[in-house]
Amino acid sequence: LSDLKELDLSGCGKNLNLPDERNLWASFSSLKKLDLNNNQLGLLPQSIEALPSLEILFLSENKFEAIPDLTRMKKLRVLSLRGNLITNLSSMNLPTATLEWLILTSNLIQTID
Repeated sequence: LSDLKELDLSGCGKNLNLPDERNLWASFSSLKKLDLNNNQLGLLPQSIEALPSLEILFLSENKFEAIPDLTRMKKLRVLSLRGNLITNLSSMNLPTATLEWLILTSNLIQTID
């Protein structure tokens, strides 16, 4: 797993169960792109922050009502949360020092703080 650069788990639907195991996520030490689009996810396991090299995270077409806390993902450059249920845009949960591209189209955003 340590040499894997991209992991596509899109379209698994409600059957996708992401483990909250820090050691497991840390073992993907070279993973740069993770695609979790279209899975009915509403939460991410906190231990996913242990992905040390992650630069691109796709979370589109899920059930997120808020932006998950991604502040510890120090290399994240691209984040897509298109087509979720997000109503509030706040930079509080985002790695603002590294994030270059944030996609939030087709959400329910009403407030920006």
